[in-house]
Amino acid sequence: LSFRLPQQSVIVSNPLPAYRLRRMSGLPCWTRLEASLLTPFDVNSIYVTAGVLGVLAVIATPIGQLSGFLSFRHAHADPDDAVKSRLVVAFGVVRTFFVPSLLEECFWRACLLPHPMVDAACIGGGPDCWAPYLIPNILFTLGHVASGAACGQVGLTGYRDTFYDPRFLLLAGCVGTAATAAYALTGGCVWAAAVVHWVPVAVWLFVFDGQDRLNGRLPLAPPGGGGGWTGLDPQQPEGQFKQ
Repeated sequence: LSFRLPQQSVIVSNPLPAYRLRRMSGLPCWTRLEASLLTPFDVNSIYVTAGVLGVLAVIATPIGQLSGFLSFRHAHADPDDAVKSRLVVAFGVVRTFFVPSLLEECFWRACLLPHPMVDAACIGGGPDCWAPYLIPNILFTLGHVASGAACGQVGLTGYRDTFYDPRFLLLAGCVGTAATAAYALTGGCVWAAAVVHWVPVAVWLFVFDGQDRLNGRLPLAPPGGGGGWTGLDPQQPEGQFKQ
């Protein structure tokens, strides 16, 4: 009895040892995933997420528009196009929260990044803690290149060309960095990272016509163009890009 009482008091006062006893299969990645899903998306997390999204918008929007990658050609498309259907757009906005946003964040952030409930040794920062945050973010960006190669093999040329575009990769890196910041600042809340990933993806797909770009309806270069910059020229007439 005298031995068990201190043990119980330690478990109650410090949840970290108790949580470690529940590691799934002894793999840290699964434990991090479980911990990140259980980390609440509270009021503080909402403030952090909104702030990160604001900074991301200030940085990424000018990059996308000045490079010609982001364009409001959406409003000039055929009104009968199914992509412009409100029902399709609403479904697409909901879908993009789960795929790719939450799905990718569960892997790139929740499984790979340190979590304060699991990786206590990494709390407090320092050079030894930077690499676990930096490397997955680089791999997240380069993973789109691999996805583009896979899409090209199955005939999805719009996805391939988009994922190979340096402008897209730069913006993807910005989104990945923002998601990592949200994850770290909220104490490992994967829901915050998923929202930071979801909002720019949904805006790009359905406001800046990213969906049309992925489907090959907006070519990366004007038809017949040769060499040089491969992006859409915002000064070109709309009709010149219709297929």
